[in-house]
Amino acid sequence: MEEIEGWEPHPTRKNIYKHKNSGLLYRRMKSGWFRKIPQKSIKEYEPMQLEILMKKVASTLGDRLEGLLFQQKNILDNHLNNLMIDHSGRADSITPDEIIGAYEIATIHNGHPSYFLCGWEEFYGE
Repeated sequence: MEEIEGWEPHPTRKNIYKHKNSGLLYRRMKSGWFRKIPQKSIKEYEPMQLEILMKKVASTLGDRLEGLLFQQKNILDNHLNNLMIDHSGRADSITPDEIIGAYEIATIHNGHPSYFLCGWEEFYGE
């Protein structure tokens, strides 16, 4: 790999460079320009803010949290993390509507397991 001022070549990946000042990864294009590689934001939050978020989620969603599939829990966690990022780590500014929206996104494709059991008594006459 060629040496480029301000850039450090990735040790194992071709055409991948790390910007020396920011530490972010970029792909070197054929034109010679660099394009930033999207990287997942990993953020740590104050324990108090996480406690506020957990209480808000529990009070907003209540029993609906029980019985979620593993994938649905992951989707909900990701959306709650995105909400924390959008609100700069301030859980107290997250509204119940935003929490419900995250829950609906997590359950929209698979549906909550309890949805499949609703009304079965009427169908089978029990």
